[in-house]
Amino acid sequence: MSKKQKESLVPLISTLIVAVLAIGMAIAAMLILKGDKTPDTPSSTPSSDTSVSAPSFELAGEQKVTFETEIIPNLVDGNRRIISMFVTDGLAYEPEPYGNDPEDELYTVSDPQFTTLEQIEEFVRSIYTEDEARRIMTNIDGRGLAVYQNRKKLVKVEETYEGTAESTAESDDDGGSVHYKEEYVLGISMNFKGDDSYNKNWLDLNYSYDFVTETECNVTLYFNGYDPSAGASAASPEDVLQLKMVKIGDEWRLTALVY
Repeated sequence: MSKKQKESLVPLISTLIVAVLAIGMAIAAMLILKGDKTPDTPSSTPSSDTSVSAPSFELAGEQKVTFETEIIPNLVDGNRRIISMFVTDGLAYEPEPYGNDPEDELYTVSDPQFTTLEQIEEFVRSIYTEDEARRIMTNIDGRGLAVYQNRKKLVKVEETYEGTAESTAESDDDGGSVHYKEEYVLGISMNFKGDDSYNKNWLDLNYSYDFVTETECNVTLYFNGYDPSAGASAASPEDVLQLKMVKIGDEWRLTALVY
């Protein structure tokens, strides 16, 4: 190739090189822009935005008054009574003759508040959810203790009779007869030991509440005259208890025995 031909190719080669470089830069710029673009599909990472609060539920009018003056106080007082019956005191009972321990490990309850096991079960279920009521009745201590049980007992029955017909029953001085029959009475376990160290005063407390949903509500109890308006965080731990209520059908229940 002549010198003149070589000189004529120089401008052409330079032009091609510049063009190739320009195209490369344009492609690189497009790739960078594409990488910076936010994808249209949502990220798989959960959002940490906490500015949106959960929907709240509030009562108004007569419903609010009933909830604050009847429903909450009744459940709180029921919890107090259950503490007395199953944790601290137990129901009053008759001692065995001569101070002996009962052979069946049950004393006969003499407290007039309850005369049958069914009455106690009904009362407990009127305060707590079914699972918690069952636990209280059959496993209050976590070791299978049923504080109250049916007790089989011989009951003295007196009958009066006329005539001279023979009777195998025991006769009394008034011309009647005395016999015994088996009946079930309310019993309390001799293994129940009341906690006499417990000293919370459930008759002097305040409370606040907030709904989680329409059927779930948290109740905060304040003891020793603490003012709820100051908030639970400012109170001593021993002065505050948390209860949880759930609505089952048309009725509210506590989810746990709290003390």
